[in-house]
Amino acid sequence: MKKSGGIPDNCNSMNFEDHKIEILISTVVVIVFGVFIVNLLWSDTTPVYADSQLQYEEIISEAVNGPTQAEIRTAKVYYNEAVRLANLGRLKRALIYLKTSLENYPDFVPSHVKIQDMYLAMGKEDSIRTVYDDLKNIDPENPVYLYLHARLLDFEQSRREFEKIKEIDPEFYWSYVDLGYYHLNKGELDSAETEFRNAININPALLEGQIGLGSVFDNQGKRFLAIKQFNMALQINDKIAPEAYLQIGMIYDALRDTAKSLEYMRSFLEHMQAGPQYEFVRARVDSIEIKLRLKEIDVLPDTIGIR
Repeated sequence: MKKSGGIPDNCNSMNFEDHKIEILISTVVVIVFGVFIVNLLWSDTTPVYADSQLQYEEIISEAVNGPTQAEIRTAKVYYNEAVRLANLGRLKRALIYLKTSLENYPDFVPSHVKIQDMYLAMGKEDSIRTVYDDLKNIDPENPVYLYLHARLLDFEQSRREFEKIKEIDPEFYWSYVDLGYYHLNKGELDSAETEFRNAININPALLEGQIGLGSVFDNQGKRFLAIKQFNMALQINDKIAPEAYLQIGMIYDALRDTAKSLEYMRSFLEHMQAGPQYEFVRARVDSIEIKLRLKEIDVLPDTIGIR
């Protein structure tokens, strides 16, 4: 915020220069720490940035100028591929792609979120908490690091932190998404709908808000609105949103539309080939297919005794 009041020119200049240096140092520290996370999680495959003067100069450049659009796009490409690989059960390869994503843009939230979820699934909660505790402490006013830290807290603590982030940065997409899921899990559907709509208004091109709103509609019994909403997520990127296929398949299953239910569940299985959801859907599809084959047998003419 700008402050009014007369300040001598020489004093203003000195304060500005000092402030600029402080910002530069602070930003460099944050970026270096972001790279430290990458090296901490993949120390067996990734060289330390500070070992190379050229790489260190690149970090300085990024601190002054910020990430380029090309770097952000590259981070997104590697993230998308990481999610696709993780869904296929190729976790080690997925982590390598997430590493590369963060090397291009250390603040890319989806890659951090995927790392957290994968490490939690591997039972490495303490390790991942330590990393994001330290990251938050280095830059306690950064909504990205506040958010990533809050995701690892317990249910109610997370909600309080997400609300604080909304006050710090009302345009921070991810706090609305997680608050939407908080209210959805509590059965507070109107509040969940509001949060997901807020997220979509901030960035309709991200699929998390679209899927969340679809889940709200499904829970409200608005099944065809839910199908439309889940299809919005599939239009954004079907390869990293297989849960949308599953949700639509389950809705058609509830509507007793077996053909469409099978279509979407099979699409889910094409994109998701590992994990408990895969096993559940695989068993469900096998069961439906067996029932359909038995029905076909029942309608065949009785040929016993016919020569």
